Amino acid sequence: MYLLWLVWCFMLTAPAVPVALLCRNCGHEIVEGSTLTNEKSVKALRSYNMTILGRNQLVQVFENAVPEKFDVITASTAELKLAGKFEFLYLIKRILEEKEIIVLQSYRADTWWPNYEWTVCVCPSCGFHLGWYFQSGNIQVKLHKSFFGLVLDYLISEEYVDMLTWVPTQEHLLKYDGKIPLTDLTECETLPTETLPRD
Repeated sequence: MYLLWLVWCFMLTAPAVPVALLCRNCGHEIVEGSTLTNEKSVKALRSYNMTILGRNQLVQVFENAVPEKFDVITASTAELKLAGKFEFLYLIKRILEEKEIIVLQSYRADTWWPNYEWTVCVCPSCGFHLGWYFQSGNIQVKLHKSFFGLVLDYLISEEYVDMLTWVPTQEHLLKYDGKIPLTDLTECETLPTETLPRD
C-alpha cells in the first residue's frame, strides 16, 4: 500500500513532459504522442480503440503474406531508418515538415492501405523492425499523403519505462537488511532474531 502511495505521489509531482513511444528492444525514442494519427484502412482484419499516451488511438490488426498478424498504430512522423533495396536511408522526424519527397524502394504489392506504397522501417539505433512508411503512389500527393504504420507490440511507453526505473529519493527509501524491508524500527521487535540487521 505504501508503494502505491509513493508511485501516486511521484506521478502527481512529476513535471508534465511530452511522452513518447520507445523501441522496446533498445529504448530509443521513436514517436511523440502529438504525432499519432488515426489512418483508417479498409483492409484491417479488425480494429479497436486504446488509450495510448493519453490519446484515444485507433489500433488496427493486419495480416501479411507470411501470415503474421500485427496490431498497428499510425503516426505522421517518426524517427526511423527506412530500409531501401540497396541501402538504409535516415529519416529525420521533421522530414515531412520540410516538404521533402522521399524516393526509395517501395512496394505496392500486399499493401494495407489501397493506393499507398510501403517501405520497411527499422529502429535507427538497434535495427529492429518497428513498422512501415506508407506514401501515396501518386507523385502529386506524396507530400501530403504519407504516414508511418508502427507495430504496437514493438513499442513501449516512455512513461511506463520511467515508472519502472524510478529511484525513490532518500526520504522514501525503506530500511533493508537484505531480506525484509522495514518501514519502522519498532517492527524489529516482532521479527525473529535471525532477520534483524547486524552491526
